[in-house]
Amino acid sequence: MAGRAVSYAERGVWFLQQAAGAQACNLGTAVRISSGLRPERLFAALDLLADRHEAMRTTYGVEGGSLVASARAETRPQGRLVDAVGWSTEEVLAAVRAAHTEPFDLAGGAPARLTVWERGADGHVVFFAMHHAVTDWTSMVLCASELFALYSNGLDPAALRPLTAGYGEFVEAQQAMLSGPAADSAAAYWDSVLPARRPARPVPPDRERPGRATDQSILPFSLDAAVKRELNALAWRLRVPVYLILLGMWAATLRPGHAAEPLVLGLSRTLRRPAFATTVGCFTNTIPVVVDAPADRGLPAVVNDLRRQLQESFQHQSYPNELLARRRPEFGAVDGRPPMFDATFNYVPSDAENLGPLFTGAASVRAQVGGLLLESFPALPTVGMWSDFSLHLTEAPQRLVGMVGYDAAIYSEATAGAVSRRFAGLTSRLAAVDA
Repeated sequence: MAGRAVSYAERGVWFLQQAAGAQACNLGTAVRISSGLRPERLFAALDLLADRHEAMRTTYGVEGGSLVASARAETRPQGRLVDAVGWSTEEVLAAVRAAHTEPFDLAGGAPARLTVWERGADGHVVFFAMHHAVTDWTSMVLCASELFALYSNGLDPAALRPLTAGYGEFVEAQQAMLSGPAADSAAAYWDSVLPARRPARPVPPDRERPGRATDQSILPFSLDAAVKRELNALAWRLRVPVYLILLGMWAATLRPGHAAEPLVLGLSRTLRRPAFATTVGCFTNTIPVVVDAPADRGLPAVVNDLRRQLQESFQHQSYPNELLARRRPEFGAVDGRPPMFDATFNYVPSDAENLGPLFTGAASVRAQVGGLLLESFPALPTVGMWSDFSLHLTEAPQRLVGMVGYDAAIYSEATAGAVSRRFAGLTSRLAAVDA
């Protein structure tokens, strides 16, 4: 089968794996299922899901000097059943973490796998992982939803919403945009937004990086119902979406005393149009957000600046950050720093089945899907692209759950914990004061 061109998201993640290793590129989550799971049916559902989504059968190779992607019928995601009867929770946790960091063979193997640890009376632990080149957070939630829908509906694909577009169509649309005047306009816009030089790291590293390796770790947390309620009320009064309030608080967390120098954050934006609602693929692009307001201006002024900036940038958000990094080499991966952004922000609205919060690793998250009760299991969940610090948030029914991701190769858990506590503390105090 002839290969197709790749998107800039695919290309960027493929190169990231060569530079930073598998852990920076694997997305996954683990859940505990105490009810009567039938692993063989779940594996059959996985096979049907691979028939439906080319992304789960995609391999990558170089042809004529260019990276290409090929979806092969014979490439199947691996299902593994592990006898873990008598294992302790710590032993299962160690096994899940090892599975999370296991590299995918992008040249000859499927970029997806499903592992089930059978624990007898303690039920099962299920871990689902995909390579970031073929998926994003929304696609991971979509796959999980469809996997359990197939499981609970007699393995009948008719239970799923129809596919209306393939990922190749997204790639073609991206190439068409980049060959037209919109690309020049976007490049000029981002050149005008970014500062002339890359600012210093907002959080100084605790140690030097050992080589080029990264070690992505996470600290889950949650904001309770009272904080969520007051944040929603503040967002309503300021006439902004709640994620802008949270983005402003993340900026304040990282820039408490750096008013003399701007902060450049990476904001994850989806390029997924309605036609791709049921398509699995990597549709995200991380765009720059520049925070340079004086520290004493207050949150409403910062949020208003963010709103204006995002309104102006909306028509340019499809310009790939990989191309932007190429245009602005001073923002590249130099001196052990991540390309473009030292810190990123990602906010995902609630989904009908409450699956999104399971991908944060937060404690005590439950979702009833396909007749099964899924509970969060404390393993390294979906993190995404490499950065020094990342904040991932999503809505749960009565709270906000999230995680602070950090590069443990250069930051201690104590430093990351201080960043996480500062964000949670600032957000909770803001809600309390504003109430």
